[in-house]
Amino acid sequence: MDHAEKICSDIFLINRGKTILSGPLDKIKNDRSKKSIVIEFDGDRDFIKSLSMIETVIEYPRFMEIELKAGYSPDELLKELVGKIRIQKFEIASPSLHKIFIDAVGADQERQI
Repeated sequence: MDHAEKICSDIFLINRGKTILSGPLDKIKNDRSKKSIVIEFDGDRDFIKSLSMIETVIEYPRFMEIELKAGYSPDELLKELVGKIRIQKFEIASPSLHKIFIDAVGADQERQI
């Protein structure tokens, strides 16, 4: 997904033979209501998933994509991280294509139940 996100301007996501999302990637990303916090860091990451403010975490080899629960701000997350890990990057961003796909497939599967 990471490579597709870097080289594609339009996407067409399919799950189990059904169209999940299609259209310009920038529009699909902008239509997502929740922003992600992308952190790149050194240190032990295990405590991050247990923070009460965390809705979801997608882990990658060198960084994490975090979504906060309603009512929490990125500033609150940053305060929790300072001094526990060495932060290389802290960015508020549109969700990744991987996150959008996971959310869309999950919503599609819930509709099928």
